[in-house]
Amino acid sequence: MGAKIRSRRRQLGLTLRELGRRAGLSAAFLSLVERGHAKPALSSLISLAQALEVSPEFFLSTGLSHGKELVRRSSEIIYFHLDGLPVRYAFLSCEIPDRKLDVVLVEIPPGYTSEVWQHPYLGEEFIYVLSGKIKVLLGSRTFCLGPGRVKIYV
Repeated sequence: MGAKIRSRRRQLGLTLRELGRRAGLSAAFLSLVERGHAKPALSSLISLAQALEVSPEFFLSTGLSHGKELVRRSSEIIYFHLDGLPVRYAFLSCEIPDRKLDVVLVEIPPGYTSEVWQHPYLGEEFIYVLSGKIKVLLGSRTFCLGPGRVKIYV
């Protein structure tokens, strides 16, 4: 992942400091990521993707080339972990030009509590709970979501 970030950063002619400013991350942290000594959290990966004008999926080696495929089959889903956390992720979106939504499947183990993070950009997030329950903090409000409950927010 670090090599892909470095390559894309250089392709755009950005310094570590400039990329850090765009993504809201420190140049020192980005240097560690590029050298393979640290892995960004999903929120940081999304920020980096926006700053480098690519999809977050660009950084992950899935072994699949979706190109302009319109369908992602369940047999093609590749799961991955970030930061050594027990949370499992999988991109469900296909590489459709100009898409407006990245769909990410997130499997969170029971009892897991994540760090609080904010979107570094204006956007929407869609949460659909398949099983179990999740608490989502939005501003000063807490929402408890269970199967079939949908919450969309900006």
